[in-house]
Amino acid sequence: MSVPFLPAIDLAHGLNASTGLSAASLGHVGAVYAVATQQTIDAAFDHLKHTATRFGTYFDVTKLDSTDDILSLLDAGAVKVFVSSEQLQNIQNKNVDASRLVLSLAGAGNSALDMLQGNEVGIYLTAIADVTAVESLLEAYGSNRPPVYVSLAQPTLEKALQIAHINATPVIAAQHLTVDPKSQSNLIPAAPLLLANATTDRPDGLFTTLVTDERGVALGLVYSSEE
Repeated sequence: MSVPFLPAIDLAHGLNASTGLSAASLGHVGAVYAVATQQTIDAAFDHLKHTATRFGTYFDVTKLDSTDDILSLLDAGAVKVFVSSEQLQNIQNKNVDASRLVLSLAGAGNSALDMLQGNEVGIYLTAIADVTAVESLLEAYGSNRPPVYVSLAQPTLEKALQIAHINATPVIAAQHLTVDPKSQSNLIPAAPLLLANATTDRPDGLFTTLVTDERGVALGLVYSSEE
């Protein structure tokens, strides 16, 4: 499952944040990121139960003590789990599909370089301040690398697009995103991120768009602008 960006939600508040992306908008993106802790593990399972048909969830489980809890989240439908190096060693001994694992790393140093070589396990670079360093790191490997996820120390649209344009996935708090930048100019517009790597061959710049109903049944084609 590939997504253009991951909106991060807070399990303690569910999908009822007063600002940012609504539950419906999260469904349009197709996936969310959430941190599961010992205090929110029950909420994590409840979240999966109620959202499995609407969007996928990527869980950061680095704060969980139990390997069994992590495996149970995967069994319950989590798309991927973001783990520490110690957790990764324990889980790999359980014959878990490596493509569902992401190693969480601080920064983009030599450890990230090592992980990019011949490995299906993804990497998550957290709180990145220097996007240029990440660009250089990933461009050196082209497409011959595992999935890469990046959270930004100070997220902006420009930095997030830089990440997306090198085929990495920016992780941004849903409360910092909007589908209405005209009335919420202080938030990051989601549409450019959703279309970051989309192209159109139409001279007017419009995108050919398939319209469906709530069940996914096609209703017809329209030509849409970014907005």
